[in-house]
Amino acid sequence: MTSRKHGIAARALLMSIGALTVALLIGTPGIASARTVATKQLPHYFTPTVHNFVKPQHIDNLTYGGAKVQVRNTNYLIFWEPPKLQDGSTGFVSSQYNSLQQRYFNDVGGHGLYNNNTQYYEIVNGTTKHIKNVSTLGGVWVDTGAYPTGHCSYNPVGINCITDADFQAEVQKARAANGWKATTKDMFFVFTEKGEGSTFQGAQAFNTYCGYHWFSGKEMYANIPYANTFSGNCTTRSSFPNDPDADVTLSVVSHEQMEAV
Repeated sequence: MTSRKHGIAARALLMSIGALTVALLIGTPGIASARTVATKQLPHYFTPTVHNFVKPQHIDNLTYGGAKVQVRNTNYLIFWEPPKLQDGSTGFVSSQYNSLQQRYFNDVGGHGLYNNNTQYYEIVNGTTKHIKNVSTLGGVWVDTGAYPTGHCSYNPVGINCITDADFQAEVQKARAANGWKATTKDMFFVFTEKGEGSTFQGAQAFNTYCGYHWFSGKEMYANIPYANTFSGNCTTRSSFPNDPDADVTLSVVSHEQMEAV
């Protein structure tokens, strides 16, 4: 990665699934059911299962049901990195992990990857508003506060586990600490360390999902586990990593960002 644009261009292949999410998941119900859970009770999951992508014989046009889009997009990154996990093991992120997540969000706005979104729009009071190729990094915060204990447990993470309620509380904590506002154009990404699992209504990080985004009623946020925790789970979502830990997670990040927008 020798330049700003080269850095993001090199990730275009690994993030193509995320970039095409709106068209594929909403436009084609069959494909949607294979990779996302889209109900009133569950968030939009990015699952660990790999699917073989073939050229479809027919794709329906995107149908608008009155929903809004993020015409402009601002993102806030929360790196939740305590010294220890719940079982006493040392918390870990790779040396470039945080900086490369930030680099993606600094680069993606105005880039051809994000430009895919501009074909989609909302209609408000008869006025059509297309998504603009505008996405910015609004702020970054590293929280070394301990993960809650005793909230969940499952294999293979054991007691190194937090719940969706814990993520919502972490977003609230970050907003209070930094004075961040939450509007319809804002997105909060919560990153956890290697080996830290999570649950949402029975679904499990690394087993059921590699990440998800959800609207809590107060803000839009995404749960971003450390994707390169277990080989063969979420690691299969990226075939061209430049930095294995950061790039595998970025495949999940781009998916959640594009779908949320």
